[in-house]
Amino acid sequence: MPNTPGSSPWRWTAGIGLDDAGRAQHGYTIYTLEEPISATAARPTKGNRFEVALSLIATPSGCMLAMHDLDGTLLATSEQMLMGMGQESGRPAPFPNLIEAAIAELPHVERSAWPTLAGRTIGIRR
Repeated sequence: MPNTPGSSPWRWTAGIGLDDAGRAQHGYTIYTLEEPISATAARPTKGNRFEVALSLIATPSGCMLAMHDLDGTLLATSEQMLMGMGQESGRPAPFPNLIEAAIAELPHVERSAWPTLAGRTIGIRR
């Protein structure tokens, strides 16, 4: 999901039906459990434009943001481990059917196509 005017990867939850109204309707939300960020040697400079794209990696509980300059140079990645939560129970819960269907429509990236900075093992260490 490119960062185009009026659209933002940070608003992707609204796109799957989990905006304020959707969270209230489904009694459901998504928590970010972990979010490692990797930067490259390339640096954006003042006045340069860039875009951020959102893709699902591995499972619906993981997503990746990749920031590129307009020449296509990768500037940074952010991987996120997410967990769906029932708001009333405050516990992990499966995605409601409508939300799961919307997630299935998002771009998915196979591991072989991940940026070189992506793919760190993330997880809850016990």
